[in-house]
Amino acid sequence: MSRSIHKRVCMAALSAALAVGACNEEPDPHDAQGPPTSDGGEDGVRSIPCPEDTPELRVGLEAVGESGLIHAEIVDADFPPKLRLNDWIVEFLDADGDALADAEITMARPYMHAPGHDHDGIYPPVVTKLEEPGRFEIADLNLWMYGPWQIEIWVSSEAVGDDFISFPACND
Repeated sequence: MSRSIHKRVCMAALSAALAVGACNEEPDPHDAQGPPTSDGGEDGVRSIPCPEDTPELRVGLEAVGESGLIHAEIVDADFPPKLRLNDWIVEFLDADGDALADAEITMARPYMHAPGHDHDGIYPPVVTKLEEPGRFEIADLNLWMYGPWQIEIWVSSEAVGDDFISFPACND
């Protein structure tokens, strides 16, 4: 094999090995937190306008599950929602307003439903059950683009059943 062909083969093999190594690494959500886009917005992140009727995120904001079994209330959150990582504390209640001590979050994610967008926050948030009955911290909600997001939470309770709850969040 000629020296120049050998050099090209070695360079191609090295490039392939580096690419495989990079692909096998787990991404750290505290490093990139989302791909920047090149079409405007602060920090190179595109801005999507939020609907006029988006409620302001605040302590006490409530949402009712799709089946009406579980109610949720924001106890604490980053106000207003910011670009990248946000932390919330949410309390889950039954229809009578009593804390659901047996509630479990089976999945939580930020999701952007906007024209031209249907994507989540890239990294799953960190869910921690707190000592207070029915309360959870949902940390590292990655709102990596400015605009309208839904914080989607699937909750299960032996006492009342399973439900899906969604809070709107706008970080524009």
